Amino acid sequence: MALLRYYVKRASKSEKQIPHPAQTAGIRDDKVVRNGAAKLGRELFYGTRRKRNYKKAFPFLLQGATEGSIHSQYLAAYALANGLGTKRNFDRARYWYTRVVRNAPPDAIAEAAFDLAITYTERGSKADLRAARYWYGRAIQNGHPEAPFNLARMYETGEGTKPNPRKSFLLYKKGAKRGDPWAQCNLAICYAEGLGTAKNIRESVRWFRKAANQGDAKSQYNVGLAYLDGEGVRTSEKHARRWFLKAARQGHKRAKRLLRKT
Repeated sequence: MALLRYYVKRASKSEKQIPHPAQTAGIRDDKVVRNGAAKLGRELFYGTRRKRNYKKAFPFLLQGATEGSIHSQYLAAYALANGLGTKRNFDRARYWYTRVVRNAPPDAIAEAAFDLAITYTERGSKADLRAARYWYGRAIQNGHPEAPFNLARMYETGEGTKPNPRKSFLLYKKGAKRGDPWAQCNLAICYAEGLGTAKNIRESVRWFRKAANQGDAKSQYNVGLAYLDGEGVRTSEKHARRWFLKAARQGHKRAKRLLRKT
Protein backbone atom coordinates (compact mmCIF):
# COMPACT_ATOMS: atom_id res chain seq x y z
CA MET A 1 0.00 0.00 0.00
CA ALA A 2 1.24 3.45 -0.94
CA LEU A 3 2.40 5.93 1.68
CA LEU A 4 0.60 9.27 1.77
CA ARG A 5 2.20 12.70 1.44
CA TYR A 6 1.31 16.37 0.92
CA TYR A 7 1.12 17.71 -2.63
CA VAL A 8 -0.28 21.23 -2.21
CA LYS A 9 1.59 24.21 -0.79
CA ARG A 10 0.47 25.81 2.43
CA ALA A 11 -1.79 28.86 2.08
CA SER A 12 -1.57 32.02 4.14
CA LYS A 13 -3.40 32.01 7.45
CA SER A 14 -7.14 32.55 7.42
CA GLU A 15 -8.29 35.90 8.74
CA LYS A 16 -9.36 34.26 12.00
CA GLN A 17 -5.86 32.79 12.48
CA ILE A 18 -3.93 36.04 12.14
CA PRO A 19 -2.19 36.68 15.47
CA HIS A 20 -3.73 39.40 17.59
CA PRO A 21 -1.16 42.04 18.63
CA ALA A 22 -1.54 41.00 22.26
CA GLN A 23 -0.28 37.53 21.26
CA THR A 24 2.76 38.44 19.19
CA ALA A 25 5.39 41.15 19.28
CA GLY A 26 5.80 40.80 15.54
CA ILE A 27 2.93 42.97 14.36
CA ARG A 28 2.56 45.10 17.47
CA ASP A 29 3.91 48.64 17.50
CA ASP A 30 3.47 51.69 19.71
CA LYS A 31 1.56 53.54 17.00
CA VAL A 32 -1.21 50.95 17.14
CA VAL A 33 -1.91 52.19 20.66
CA ARG A 34 -1.45 55.91 19.92
CA ASN A 35 -3.07 56.03 16.50
CA GLY A 36 -6.88 56.19 16.64
CA ALA A 37 -7.41 55.04 13.04
CA ALA A 38 -5.11 52.05 13.45
CA LYS A 39 -6.79 51.06 16.70
CA LEU A 40 -10.30 51.34 15.24
CA GLY A 41 -9.30 49.41 12.11
CA ARG A 42 -7.83 46.66 14.22
CA GLU A 43 -10.93 46.38 16.40
CA LEU A 44 -13.20 46.14 13.35
CA PHE A 45 -10.92 43.63 11.65
CA TYR A 46 -10.62 41.30 14.65
CA GLY A 47 -14.09 41.88 16.02
CA THR A 48 -12.80 43.06 19.40
CA ARG A 49 -14.99 45.62 21.22
CA ARG A 50 -16.86 46.09 17.95
CA LYS A 51 -18.65 43.79 15.53
CA ARG A 52 -16.27 42.35 12.92
CA ASN A 53 -16.66 44.32 9.69
CA TYR A 54 -13.89 44.12 7.09
CA LYS A 55 -15.43 46.75 4.81
CA LYS A 56 -15.55 49.33 7.61
CA ALA A 57 -12.13 48.27 8.88
CA PHE A 58 -10.23 48.68 5.62
CA PRO A 59 -10.20 52.52 5.31
CA PHE A 60 -9.00 52.83 8.91
CA LEU A 61 -6.34 50.18 8.35
CA LEU A 62 -5.18 52.02 5.25
CA GLN A 63 -5.02 55.31 7.16
CA GLY A 64 -3.08 53.66 9.99
CA ALA A 65 -0.75 52.03 7.47
CA THR A 66 -0.07 55.35 5.75
CA GLU A 67 0.70 56.93 9.13
CA GLY A 68 3.30 54.26 9.89
CA SER A 69 1.57 51.54 11.93
CA ILE A 70 3.30 48.27 11.04
CA HIS A 71 0.34 46.27 12.27
CA SER A 72 -2.03 48.26 10.05
CA GLN A 73 0.34 47.80 7.12
CA TYR A 74 0.22 44.05 7.59
CA LEU A 75 -3.57 43.90 7.93
CA ALA A 76 -4.10 46.23 4.96
CA ALA A 77 -1.83 44.03 2.84
CA TYR A 78 -3.66 40.92 3.98
CA ALA A 79 -7.06 42.48 3.22
CA LEU A 80 -5.91 43.49 -0.27
CA ALA A 81 -4.41 40.07 -0.99
CA ASN A 82 -7.56 38.24 0.11
CA GLY A 83 -10.29 40.68 -0.90
CA LEU A 84 -11.49 41.38 2.65
CA GLY A 85 -13.49 44.59 2.75
CA THR A 86 -11.96 45.75 -0.52
CA LYS A 87 -11.26 44.49 -4.03
CA ARG A 88 -8.43 42.00 -4.33
CA ASN A 89 -5.32 43.79 -5.54
CA PHE A 90 -2.01 41.92 -5.42
CA ASP A 91 0.10 44.91 -6.48
CA ARG A 92 -1.18 47.07 -3.62
CA ALA A 93 -0.92 44.12 -1.22
CA ARG A 94 2.72 43.64 -2.19
CA TYR A 95 3.43 47.31 -1.56
CA TRP A 96 2.22 47.08 2.04
CA TYR A 97 3.77 43.67 2.69
CA THR A 98 7.08 45.11 1.50
CA ARG A 99 6.70 48.03 3.91
CA VAL A 100 6.28 45.53 6.76
CA VAL A 101 9.38 43.63 5.66
CA ARG A 102 11.40 46.86 5.69
CA ASN A 103 10.27 48.08 9.11
CA ALA A 104 9.11 45.18 11.28
CA PRO A 105 10.79 42.79 13.77
CA PRO A 106 11.89 39.35 12.43
CA ASP A 107 8.72 37.38 13.26
CA ALA A 108 6.52 39.90 11.45
CA ILE A 109 8.98 39.99 8.55
CA ALA A 110 8.67 36.21 8.30
CA GLU A 111 4.87 36.29 8.13
CA ALA A 112 4.77 39.18 5.66
CA ALA A 113 7.43 37.62 3.42
CA PHE A 114 5.54 34.31 3.43
CA ASP A 115 2.27 36.00 2.45
CA LEU A 116 4.12 38.09 -0.13
CA ALA A 117 5.52 34.92 -1.72
CA ILE A 118 2.00 33.51 -1.98
CA THR A 119 0.80 36.57 -3.92
CA TYR A 120 3.51 35.86 -6.52
CA THR A 121 2.55 32.20 -6.91
CA GLU A 122 -0.99 33.25 -7.87
CA ARG A 123 0.03 34.43 -11.34
CA GLY A 124 2.59 31.76 -12.13
CA SER A 125 4.85 33.52 -14.66
CA LYS A 126 8.57 32.70 -14.48
CA ALA A 127 9.32 36.15 -13.07
CA ASP A 128 6.58 35.81 -10.45
CA LEU A 129 7.72 32.34 -9.41
CA ARG A 130 11.31 33.58 -9.15
CA ALA A 131 10.03 36.34 -6.86
CA ALA A 132 8.06 33.77 -4.86
CA ARG A 133 11.21 31.71 -4.28
CA TYR A 134 13.03 34.85 -3.13
CA TRP A 135 10.33 35.80 -0.62
CA TYR A 136 9.97 32.26 0.70
CA GLY A 137 13.73 32.43 1.25
CA ARG A 138 13.35 35.67 3.21
CA ALA A 139 10.60 34.09 5.29
CA ILE A 140 12.85 31.10 6.02
CA GLN A 141 15.75 33.38 7.02
CA ASN A 142 13.47 35.04 9.55
CA GLY A 143 12.29 31.78 11.08
CA HIS A 144 8.94 31.07 9.41
CA PRO A 145 8.08 27.43 10.25
CA GLU A 146 6.00 26.65 7.13
CA ALA A 147 7.93 28.49 4.39
CA PRO A 148 10.51 25.69 3.96
CA PHE A 149 7.70 23.31 2.97
CA ASN A 150 6.38 25.61 0.23
CA LEU A 151 9.84 26.27 -1.20
CA ALA A 152 10.62 22.54 -1.04
CA ARG A 153 7.49 21.83 -3.10
CA MET A 154 8.63 24.33 -5.73
CA TYR A 155 12.01 22.61 -6.08
CA GLU A 156 10.44 19.16 -5.98
CA THR A 157 7.98 19.85 -8.78
CA GLY A 158 10.14 22.23 -10.79
CA GLU A 159 7.71 25.12 -10.36
CA GLY A 160 9.41 27.99 -12.22
CA THR A 161 12.79 26.25 -11.96
CA LYS A 162 14.46 22.92 -12.67
CA PRO A 163 13.46 20.12 -10.28
CA ASN A 164 16.06 19.71 -7.56
CA PRO A 165 15.39 16.73 -5.25
CA ARG A 166 18.38 17.52 -3.03
CA LYS A 167 17.31 21.11 -2.36
CA SER A 168 13.77 19.89 -1.79
CA PHE A 169 14.97 17.30 0.73
CA LEU A 170 17.09 19.83 2.64
CA LEU A 171 14.19 22.29 2.83
CA TYR A 172 11.80 19.60 4.05
CA LYS A 173 14.40 18.77 6.69
CA LYS A 174 14.63 22.41 7.76
CA GLY A 175 10.86 22.67 8.05
CA ALA A 176 10.67 19.34 9.87
CA LYS A 177 13.19 20.52 12.45
CA ARG A 178 11.06 23.64 12.96
CA GLY A 179 8.17 21.39 13.87
CA ASP A 180 6.02 21.60 10.72
CA PRO A 181 4.13 18.27 10.48
CA TRP A 182 3.62 18.61 6.71
CA ALA A 183 7.38 18.97 6.23
CA GLN A 184 7.97 16.05 8.60
CA CYS A 185 5.59 13.88 6.60
CA ASN A 186 7.20 14.71 3.25
CA LEU A 187 10.69 14.38 4.70
CA ALA A 188 9.73 10.87 5.77
CA ILE A 189 8.66 10.17 2.19
CA CYS A 190 12.07 11.36 0.97
CA TYR A 191 13.76 8.85 3.29
CA ALA A 192 11.32 6.10 2.33
CA GLU A 193 11.81 6.58 -1.42
CA GLY A 194 15.38 7.89 -1.57
CA LEU A 195 14.40 11.33 -2.92
CA GLY A 196 17.36 13.70 -2.59
CA THR A 197 18.96 11.41 -0.01
CA ALA A 198 19.80 7.75 0.61
CA LYS A 199 16.92 5.45 1.47
CA ASN A 200 16.52 5.02 5.21
CA ILE A 201 13.30 3.31 6.32
CA ARG A 202 13.94 3.69 10.04
CA GLU A 203 14.54 7.40 9.65
CA SER A 204 11.38 7.58 7.55
CA VAL A 205 9.30 6.00 10.31
CA ARG A 206 10.92 8.30 12.90
CA TRP A 207 9.75 11.40 11.05
CA PHE A 208 6.32 9.97 10.32
CA ARG A 209 5.99 9.31 14.04
CA LYS A 210 6.98 12.91 14.90
CA ALA A 211 4.28 14.26 12.60
CA ALA A 212 1.78 11.66 13.80
CA ASN A 213 2.37 12.67 17.42
CA GLN A 214 1.35 16.20 16.42
CA GLY A 215 -1.96 14.86 15.15
CA ASP A 216 -1.16 14.68 11.43
CA ALA A 217 -3.66 12.16 10.02
CA LYS A 218 -1.62 11.23 6.94
CA SER A 219 1.38 10.43 9.09
CA GLN A 220 -0.73 8.48 11.58
CA TYR A 221 -1.94 6.36 8.67
CA ASN A 222 1.63 5.93 7.42
CA VAL A 223 2.87 4.83 10.85
CA GLY A 224 0.02 2.33 10.91
CA LEU A 225 1.18 0.97 7.54
CA ALA A 226 4.73 0.67 8.84
CA TYR A 227 3.55 -1.54 11.73
CA LEU A 228 1.23 -3.50 9.46
CA ASP A 229 3.98 -4.28 6.95
CA GLY A 230 6.94 -4.38 9.34
CA GLU A 231 8.74 -1.55 7.55
CA GLY A 232 11.35 0.02 9.83
CA VAL A 233 9.62 -1.42 12.91
CA ARG A 234 8.55 -4.85 14.13
CA THR A 235 5.27 -6.02 12.67
CA SER A 236 2.46 -5.34 15.12
CA GLU A 237 -1.19 -5.48 14.22
CA LYS A 238 -2.00 -4.00 17.63
CA HIS A 239 0.12 -0.89 17.03
CA ALA A 240 -1.10 -0.66 13.43
CA ARG A 241 -4.71 -0.58 14.60
CA ARG A 242 -3.91 2.03 17.23
CA TRP A 243 -2.47 4.42 14.63
CA PHE A 244 -5.19 3.69 12.08
CA LEU A 245 -7.75 4.47 14.77
CA LYS A 246 -6.11 7.83 15.50
CA ALA A 247 -6.27 8.73 11.78
CA ALA A 248 -9.82 7.39 11.42
CA ARG A 249 -11.02 9.58 14.27
CA GLN A 250 -9.97 12.55 12.12
CA GLY A 251 -12.04 11.26 9.21
CA HIS A 252 -9.25 9.50 7.31
CA LYS A 253 -11.09 7.22 4.86
CA ARG A 254 -8.24 4.82 4.05
CA ALA A 255 -7.56 4.29 7.73
CA LYS A 256 -11.24 3.48 8.28
CA ARG A 257 -11.14 0.89 5.49
CA LEU A 258 -8.05 -0.78 6.89
CA LEU A 259 -9.54 -0.88 10.36
CA ARG A 260 -12.39 -2.97 8.97
CA LYS A 261 -9.85 -5.41 7.51
CA THR A 262 -7.38 -5.71 10.41
